[in-house]
Amino acid sequence: MIEHHPHQGPDYFYGIEGNKILIVGNSHWLSKGEADHPDITRHVIENVTSGKWRISFFSRIMLYFGFSNHDDFWRRVAFVNYVPGAIGIDDERYNHIRSVADVEHARERFLRIIRDLKPDFVLIFSKKIRWALPALETLPLVGGLPDAHMGLLKEDEHTARVFLLRHPQGARSSEMASVIQAILSHRTAA
Repeated sequence: MIEHHPHQGPDYFYGIEGNKILIVGNSHWLSKGEADHPDITRHVIENVTSGKWRISFFSRIMLYFGFSNHDDFWRRVAFVNYVPGAIGIDDERYNHIRSVADVEHARERFLRIIRDLKPDFVLIFSKKIRWALPALETLPLVGGLPDAHMGLLKEDEHTARVFLLRHPQGARSSEMASVIQAILSHRTAA
């Protein structure tokens, strides 16, 4: 199985407001005749930041953080899809992880990425993968984070704050921008 490499912006370790942020989507899908490859995530981000591709998912997330330029934003964050390889082609883009082995592979890869990147915040823009995530130490929501579920993920000596958020396709931009600002100011002891 092909495993996609995460995008890590050159300024990731400086982050946004001093926070290292890992943004997580659900999955990549391929156009008919397109071949899957390990650098597909990086290829997508390069095309988005260059302006060659306009993909609503990436544009909305950038705007939630108050940025208006893709390169300025995506150079400061890391991005990966939870499903390690392409989910399918065209009409299969909304498919779910299919098997126990796929779920185990996705979890292992996700934890490896957390160990490698050591993000302060992990923002997952897809609640439909909640059941496939590693166990989180759940915390009560503080500071009024509507429609955002939070937990701590402890991996080795690192703890990341994980937020499950709505997919941008079904979310109101003004509400999501408020949620992102609340998350960035969230200071729960980890």
